[in-house]
Amino acid sequence: MERKAVSAIMLTLFLTVMLTLSLDVHRVKASGTIYIRANGSVDPPDAPISTFDNITYTFIDNIYDSIVVERDNIVVDGAGYTLQGSGTGIDLSSRSNVTIKNMEIKAFDYGIWLQYSSNITISGNNIATNPYNYAGIWLEDSSNNSISENNLTHNYNAIRLENCSNNGISRNNMTDNYAGILLSHCSNNSIYENNMMNNQRGIKLSYSSNSSISENNITKNYFGVWLYYSSNITIPENNITRNSYEGIRLEYSSNNSVSVNNIAKNYNGIELRYSSNNTLVGNDVTENSYYGTWLVWSSNNSIYHNNFADNAVQVECYYSTSIWDDGYPSGGNYWSDYTDVDLYCGPNQDMQGSDGIWDHPYIIDEENQDNCPLTTPYTPQRIFIYTNNYTFHTGDTMEVGLHIINLEDSLNLCVTVWLERPSDKIYLLLHAHNVALPIGLDYDNPTLKSFTLPSIPLGIYTWHAAFLNPPTHAILVEDTAEWQFV
Repeated sequence: MERKAVSAIMLTLFLTVMLTLSLDVHRVKASGTIYIRANGSVDPPDAPISTFDNITYTFIDNIYDSIVVERDNIVVDGAGYTLQGSGTGIDLSSRSNVTIKNMEIKAFDYGIWLQYSSNITISGNNIATNPYNYAGIWLEDSSNNSISENNLTHNYNAIRLENCSNNGISRNNMTDNYAGILLSHCSNNSIYENNMMNNQRGIKLSYSSNSSISENNITKNYFGVWLYYSSNITIPENNITRNSYEGIRLEYSSNNSVSVNNIAKNYNGIELRYSSNNTLVGNDVTENSYYGTWLVWSSNNSIYHNNFADNAVQVECYYSTSIWDDGYPSGGNYWSDYTDVDLYCGPNQDMQGSDGIWDHPYIIDEENQDNCPLTTPYTPQRIFIYTNNYTFHTGDTMEVGLHIINLEDSLNLCVTVWLERPSDKIYLLLHAHNVALPIGLDYDNPTLKSFTLPSIPLGIYTWHAAFLNPPTHAILVEDTAEWQFV
């Protein structure tokens, strides 16, 4: 009995020791900063980083110190392990052609630091530094670097660049940071396909130029995109929604382009403040809870081919005068709160036939008006069908007109014209397959077809004209013109 008790005690002690060892096995801590030296060695030698070729350096355990890289042309692979500590996580000052990947970086003031560095790749890392300190990734005086496919959370600045050029920031996820991406005094950088949510600032560029912000998803931040004293920035094809203050703000910024963005359900959609000579083209500005677009002391901006729909206030101009259309036949903007008549066409809207432009201007205020407001949401390819009258009798001559416009890239489409009768029967007038529409096309034929009407059933008839997708024959754009036989 005594023997059994002793054996049980020994077994318990053995298991306790083994459990303690198993819990400690992953908490390896070097005695101080780890260096990857210029000669390829790791210092200290017992640091949990292995290399067989002095090119690829792989973590073999968690590390609780900083790493300083002194060697170029290498790969540092975290292999899923954690780098945690204070100060700077990985110092890449004056380095070239180094890749940092596959690691968790936590609690540092700077997760990854680049200064005077080039051709650095930072990819596939999870970075959560200290939300009250500096940055997950910080670049200073560095160029031709790539930051992609990282997750950055709970940083003060997720990614910050100072005096940097020709860098790419792409396909990163940034959530719950004070600032997602912040660039200052930078040029020729590309920010694309990032996902940004719940940050105080999504993307902010200050004193920067010649850069692009494209195809990002920017939602539920305080500010979406903010340019401050910046110029020649292009902002195309972003999804900017549900930001609690502004979707896009341009402040003291000029010669920028904001195009083909979805800007919806923010407090203000777009704000221009002390900004001039910017272009806002082809944006969907919808359901913003205060202003769709707000101009404050901002003049000589060109704003056209946008769809302004269901904003609390479509546009407000304060000491600002801008251009709200691109002339005829290109047109202005679509305004969901405006309905007029479209009986005429031509630069002066005095020629018979509809053209998709309301016959009278959309008045914003005494200094601003859209001279060519669109009848339907903007599309670069437009087709219109019209007749020489609305009411017809037996023996009358009906002239069917067709107006085709292509404002953007040349392409081939099918063109179809048909008549819908009161009996729901269809009469096909025209089907042209794979018609070439050159850029800038403005084809208007008021007598595409001329009829002397026989005695036909009384009622409402409808002409249809449409562009079809050549392979599928799906309708892309359609217009109709009703007429009555009495």
